[in-house]
Amino acid sequence: MSGWTLEKLQQALPGSRRQGDAEIAHLQIDSREIASGDLFAALPGLKFEGLDFLPQALKAGAVAVLVAEGQTLPPELPALFCEDVRRDAGRIAHLLAGDPTLEWPLVGITGTNGKTTSAYLLRHLLYTGDREWGLLGSVDYQVGGRSVASSHTTPDAARLALYLAEMAKANLAGAVMECSSHAIDQKRIAGCRYAGALFTNLSRDHLDYHKDMERYFEAKCGLLTYLEPGAPAVYNMDDPYMSRIGELYEQSVSYGMQRGADLGLVKSECHLHYSRLSCEWKGESLEFTSPLLGEFNVENLMGVLALALSLGASASDLSLSLASFPGVPGRMERVGEGIDPVILLDFAHTPDAIEKVAAACRSLCQGELRILFGAGGDRDKGKRPLMAKAAQGLADRVILTSDNPRSEDPELILDDVEAGFDPAAASWTRIVDRREAIAVALSGAGKGDMILILGKGHETSQEISGEKFSFDERQIVLDALSREKGGA
Repeated sequence: MSGWTLEKLQQALPGSRRQGDAEIAHLQIDSREIASGDLFAALPGLKFEGLDFLPQALKAGAVAVLVAEGQTLPPELPALFCEDVRRDAGRIAHLLAGDPTLEWPLVGITGTNGKTTSAYLLRHLLYTGDREWGLLGSVDYQVGGRSVASSHTTPDAARLALYLAEMAKANLAGAVMECSSHAIDQKRIAGCRYAGALFTNLSRDHLDYHKDMERYFEAKCGLLTYLEPGAPAVYNMDDPYMSRIGELYEQSVSYGMQRGADLGLVKSECHLHYSRLSCEWKGESLEFTSPLLGEFNVENLMGVLALALSLGASASDLSLSLASFPGVPGRMERVGEGIDPVILLDFAHTPDAIEKVAAACRSLCQGELRILFGAGGDRDKGKRPLMAKAAQGLADRVILTSDNPRSEDPELILDDVEAGFDPAAASWTRIVDRREAIAVALSGAGKGDMILILGKGHETSQEISGEKFSFDERQIVLDALSREKGGA
């Protein structure tokens, strides 16, 4: 047992009210993961209410329930009532896990695009050679000695606290964490204390949830409330939304693609295998060479460097570490190294991300640029035609296909996307089957051509009608190349 009781938890949570008492082992949000001695957090939901699963939780061994004030429960059931169940669930989860971020650095990264690349890069740059950093993000959770495939960009409060506690126990130096707008808004990160934060950019995404851009921005800004006193908040000065962080937070640090920011870009060169940049950090001239490709990755790099420098890293150490950065799964990831045409996988799934990735490839491509993409089902429908415009504006040829249709009809999703194409601009081909579409995208491509496969990146499955099917695009591309070569 953890040594915590409902009585002790009530004392630690001002404004809470207790019914009965019990000794608590862990907090769980998912009733299917309850074990004997656990506290079940009955959270409000978009589709279901946590209290609906209370019978299952009790049957599985829950000894008490965390619930919103105003709910009526059997008097014999130990319970903790509070005004904000989501917030207090996070706080309790961290208390039960030993409050791992109390004296242990946790760094948060948020924004629409660039979170994963920035998180991987920052983790790599902060590694000092003796103690590595943990990572929580869209691709996986690296918790010290093991890697767990991520189910969400930011795990729920119960899992998050346990992962951080595991990292601290493994004597990691700290952790880098992607903070999604959903996680911040739903207070999954309540209980965390951040030693620094990076705000990359804000463009249209998740408006099915946030409804408008201003509320989306406000959700991102929620990360500021979890920063330790004096912790730096690094923001993109060139982004219309994120530039407002400088007015909202006193210890803010700016970066930008021009002089004038705390870390300002003086010059950049982008090549097919590397990028080079010169910048100024508070009056000091610095130069870096990075294996990351494209102008948008220069922007990602600037944000990470500004945060690392703000956290005390030396410019010389950062320059040396950059040279050995292995890249990020599914982010401008090259498949079939050494072959021509160049084939890149990327997770870009918003209009802004598609435009930035496509622009980077357009500047590097010596032949024909082909872009394959789709749009996910059960997500913001308004961005679909905008994705088409972004792709068509930079490609010589577009292949429109499925992404993760989820519960939607894939043909209807493609109808929504196709409405954004201009008949007078670059031609497009519509193929709903993604495997077939990849083969068509590769067909006939030759030296100097580039094929950009967007939307799924690191994912190794495709979700159709609520069921996930194995779909590893790396292997699918290699198989298609083999067939293409064999048929030549």
